[in-house]
Amino acid sequence: MCQVAPAAGMNQALLTGNYVYQYPDARNTFTQQLEHVVSIDFDLDAGRWGLRTDVSTGVGYLGQSDLWGVMAMPCANVTRKLQFVGRYTFLDSQDPNGLRLATYDKRVVSGLGDRYNELYLGANYFFYGHKLKLQTGANFADMDDRAGDGGAYSGVAWTTGLRVSW
Repeated sequence: MCQVAPAAGMNQALLTGNYVYQYPDARNTFTQQLEHVVSIDFDLDAGRWGLRTDVSTGVGYLGQSDLWGVMAMPCANVTRKLQFVGRYTFLDSQDPNGLRLATYDKRVVSGLGDRYNELYLGANYFFYGHKLKLQTGANFADMDDRAGDGGAYSGVAWTTGLRVSW
């Protein structure tokens, strides 16, 4: 999520690295079967605009292909309450059928693919910062399927939701 500047003129930049190890478990049905995951994230808040980026890679186990991906999410703060957001995501699987679609898209196409591109354009309206906000936007997604066994997808979706956190 792009951050809203804490006060006029206050800027910040943050670079982080993350590593996750997951014990290979054949009974794991909760998360992707990735043993090692590494990501480098950059978050820039320049007041009226911001940028968040992520470069990640994961090493699969028990048939899950190795994955890597990049994401860039710029945002523009029109007012303290209204923000426009864009996002580009690219994911690539080393082997055919290494990628699954996200929650709503996989209801349309249940197959697996190997290369995913996504563009999102939307807006956030903040009632109480990121703890209570209305989000809406359009998602343009495309997934290739080298194996040709039902995972190809190209579609547009519109999602609106009220997000609450504490």
